[in-house]
Amino acid sequence: MGTCFTPEDDEKLARGWPYLIVPVDGRNEDKTSASAIKAWMASDPVFFTEWPRKTLHRFMHASMRSSAGDESGWKAALENDAPPTAAESLDGLRNLFRNGGRTYPFNHRDVVWGVEAIAGTDATLDAIVSEIEAEQRVTDSTDVSVREAVAGTTAFLLLRASPAAAKRARQRLERVFSAPRDATIAGAYDDYFDTIDCALHGAPAVKRFYAKWAGRVRVWLEVPALYCAASLDLAVDDPSYIRETITANPKFISEGMSVRVAALGGPEVLAALPKRKWPARQMLAVVRDLGMIRAPEIVTFMASLVGKSSAKDAPINWLRAHADYARPVLEKAKTDAAKLVLRQLA
Repeated sequence: MGTCFTPEDDEKLARGWPYLIVPVDGRNEDKTSASAIKAWMASDPVFFTEWPRKTLHRFMHASMRSSAGDESGWKAALENDAPPTAAESLDGLRNLFRNGGRTYPFNHRDVVWGVEAIAGTDATLDAIVSEIEAEQRVTDSTDVSVREAVAGTTAFLLLRASPAAAKRARQRLERVFSAPRDATIAGAYDDYFDTIDCALHGAPAVKRFYAKWAGRVRVWLEVPALYCAASLDLAVDDPSYIRETITANPKFISEGMSVRVAALGGPEVLAALPKRKWPARQMLAVVRDLGMIRAPEIVTFMASLVGKSSAKDAPINWLRAHADYARPVLEKAKTDAAKLVLRQLA
């Protein structure tokens, strides 16, 4: 994308950041199972990309037990902080796709990212594609929303897989998508196949989705936590469409936005960042992610967050780390917030 302070961050965005899990060692949350229980029971995301390693292990064990049909064993599994094996993780993913899950779409995606962190991208992508190929029949017990959430992750797995694995997976998914469907599948699986369309075809598919459901669904500026739907995060092959969609809809001004969409949106989109709202528990991740972008508007955004309890010291620490870049922007701004930050940077 070429918009970050470092080539490494540009590469992260190109490979689907922040839609993955990076296990982190030494976090206080790993001392007990409390954080894993919180993540498992939550109705909104608790962790954003970076997960305490043992907490992730506990969460994965619980998911594997639950998707295998053990509706009581997941409680004990949350106490198990040993790393799951790759084979266990992949089996758990297959069971999730086949049997459904007890929680929300963001949990299902977290399971996929957890399996990827343990078993690798190529193996995870292959397992999902194999399930998509094998399971197209609708039964009374089918949880289509789970399959939709899992299928949607292929959009980002394809970006991180090895070239050979990505090519094979894309070809196989194209065959599934283009194959004739009977009326039962076509009716019950509409959103599921729309999700595969968006994962494979990017902006053209996102446009098709919103044209199809015009006035009945919203345009998301990041992958939605609680739903499975098209997002501008899947339209990164058409930056002009992203900009036009956001700037033509003033009602989006207060909604959260992913760093991928923000990076492609440019000045028109970045200028409104101080007006956007994210859940308090997401703010540290927002500072981390948007802080990748090298743009004057990011400096202004960081200055607007200084002193906000949800962001803690992250904004001022970012401004100090990028002082040579930030200082001229703040001096030109001449706002009270900018003056306050400049004094702290002196």
